[in-house]
Amino acid sequence: MKHLGNLTITAANAAQYAALTSVTGGLSVQAEGASFPALTKTGGLDVGAEGASFPALTSVTGWLDVGAEGASFPALTSVTGWLDVWAEGASFPLIGEVIAFSTWGLVWWRDGKVSAGCHGQMSVKQALAHWNRHDARARIYSAALAKLEEGV
Repeated sequence: MKHLGNLTITAANAAQYAALTSVTGGLSVQAEGASFPALTKTGGLDVGAEGASFPALTSVTGWLDVGAEGASFPALTSVTGWLDVWAEGASFPLIGEVIAFSTWGLVWWRDGKVSAGCHGQMSVKQALAHWNRHDARARIYSAALAKLEEGV
């Protein structure tokens, strides 16, 4: 089932979208434990429900905003907008991983770049310069980035 435009999934309507294959606009998932086994592509994606699963999703052609613990994206290979992780335990093994967490996740992308929140991707060196501050988040991120730099 293809959906044209924006779509919000809640506990009340989740069953009717179980066969969803694509969404041309933004998709907001607010139904805990919801699974979308056939969904392969969406525009922006906002995941606010814990345990949401997207086993076939390969492409997000906008932002990916993960605000719920345990969201899983095992097949995801492309996010063209920002990747914003607000909750721990998000999994997207083919594109990267959260290497530090403070309010939102610091993501190390498989291409060697890093990003955090709505900041675009940047090199480790650029990120170290950006987070060269003394607040708690900067210290957490800088420690993780320094470890990456040692291995890069």
